[in-house]
Amino acid sequence: MIDPNNPVFSLIERTCKKWSLAVLYALDSLPDDGTTLRNRDLKNDIAGIPEKSLTSALKRLEEDGLINRQFIPKKKSAKEGRTYRFEPETFQRTDYCLTPKGRELMVVIKNLEGWANVQPASDK
Repeated sequence: MIDPNNPVFSLIERTCKKWSLAVLYALDSLPDDGTTLRNRDLKNDIAGIPEKSLTSALKRLEEDGLINRQFIPKKKSAKEGRTYRFEPETFQRTDYCLTPKGRELMVVIKNLEGWANVQPASDK
């Protein structure tokens, strides 16, 4: 009997959606040295992705622990002092990168991609 609660079904449903997979590929192209991508860079790298779809994919992937969101604070001038409050208006930008769990998943996805590339094309 097939269990609809199988974790593989949930994983595929959440991560292999068109835009989620595109975000994972874009972030996987980064070196594993702490390099990150801004939201706007992701939008530029993923042709045709609507802003709402990008936001939803990023949120879902972060909830699943596959990507990390980093808030980069605004640079303060000497006049403004050095107090940093963690409020949205104090952030210059938000950057994203894969987590170790996300990198592990990309190994599996690339193996699946390799398998798909050697399969004969469908007649449909």
